[in-house]
Amino acid sequence: MEEAIAVDEVRPADLPAPPKDAIRLIQACSRPDLDARDLGRIVANDPVLTAELLRVANSAYFGLVSQVKSVARAVTVLGSRALRNMVLCIAMRDALRRDSIPGFNLDLYWEDALRRAVSAKALAGIVGLDPDECFTAGLLQDFGLLVLLYIHPGQVPQWQRLAGLDPDQRLELEADLFHATHDEVGYLLASHWDLP
Repeated sequence: MEEAIAVDEVRPADLPAPPKDAIRLIQACSRPDLDARDLGRIVANDPVLTAELLRVANSAYFGLVSQVKSVARAVTVLGSRALRNMVLCIAMRDALRRDSIPGFNLDLYWEDALRRAVSAKALAGIVGLDPDECFTAGLLQDFGLLVLLYIHPGQVPQWQRLAGLDPDQRLELEADLFHATHDEVGYLLASHWDLP
């Protein structure tokens, strides 16, 4: 019961703030009544999201003959599910800047998260799961730990110790160090951000 009490003590003010337009877009992508133009209007409110969306839509990955110049076309190229996953990843990345957790190498964390995401996407095809969903799950799997370190920066030196443990041992050590686990705090953050 001690873990649940500690998680309940985490206040919304303790959590990284979500980019408002990104969260609005993530929620809109889950609505079947909205089309590419509707989603494009939401994207257009945020110049950073607009630039990122156009960059991704024009990447070699999509192999388009002509350049994508409009936000609505970029939304159509990606599709609402891939757009939602991309925006979710950007929102998580942007919620914590490099200096948000003193002494923690955030770039190294994201490199590791990207490796997990690519592996999860590759495995998705083998086991018959949605590759985009698995990519996002792999990328954000440990985001709750970043939030724990953001709230308790004095525990940053424990990162290597946590990273080297098997999942059960890791959860046990997280409970000892933080009185909560990364999955509990990740869930709390997703609830706070009102993610679908």
